[in-house]
Amino acid sequence: MHRSNGHRLWLTALLAASLIGGLAAAQTGTYLFVIPVEEAPRKEGPLGEVIDVELHVPDAATAAEIVEEGGALELLRQQEDRVIVRLGDRATLAAPPEAGHRAESFVVDFGETPVRQALDELRESVGDAPLPEALGNFVARYIDDKSYLGNFELASKVAATRSGDCTEHAVLLAALARAQDLPARVIVGVVLIETSNGTHAFGHAWNEVHSGESWQIVDATKPAGGPAVVRVRYLPFIALENEGPGYAMDLMRIAAIQPSKITLLGSASLDAI
Repeated sequence: MHRSNGHRLWLTALLAASLIGGLAAAQTGTYLFVIPVEEAPRKEGPLGEVIDVELHVPDAATAAEIVEEGGALELLRQQEDRVIVRLGDRATLAAPPEAGHRAESFVVDFGETPVRQALDELRESVGDAPLPEALGNFVARYIDDKSYLGNFELASKVAATRSGDCTEHAVLLAALARAQDLPARVIVGVVLIETSNGTHAFGHAWNEVHSGESWQIVDATKPAGGPAVVRVRYLPFIALENEGPGYAMDLMRIAAIQPSKITLLGSASLDAI
């Protein structure tokens, strides 16, 4: 399999989003870029289980469509340059697993030698039937060069170089899961990391792996635990559906919803808007 130059379109989208976000993507480590966060006045203490979030987006109409299609976030309101969504109990996209979530593809090319070698290492490390969490931990260790690459590499190249940011972690994890007949998809969206010093937001990519009963979030670049991290929340926008040579065109949809700023409104926010 040979790489398409379509990844340049994805790189262009990421660079534009990082400029909107106000910080260069390279400053975020394994994340794609930083998104400024404003918190509405609220009581002291951690955020509640259900929170409302205002996303300042380039295209509110398309962003609203993406939110409703995804089924993970509840669309509360759409305005000219923003959408307000509610994060509840669901944190994964609603679409059920399909045949393609088990299949090899141009991007998730698990039949290539570097991926098969990584699979051998995985099995030596955790056995023949690893749980999704074990997959995430393995990929986090396996990719030892945590660097922002600015594109979306194929799984075989990631396995060969052991280098990349969150997109490379997600693509390799999807390949290793599918190689063992576990349905897996690559998700692109935003991660909110609530810490003792406030909430931080990043453009991010991660995985959903199906356990046989439900989709489970697996993030090979999740922040380390500790007293500083109170909670990590995921806002899934899209799954990579087109995994062929034109996959960058599928990813361009994210430009309509990638927020330039996020306002945390807390619970029952619409009463105060």
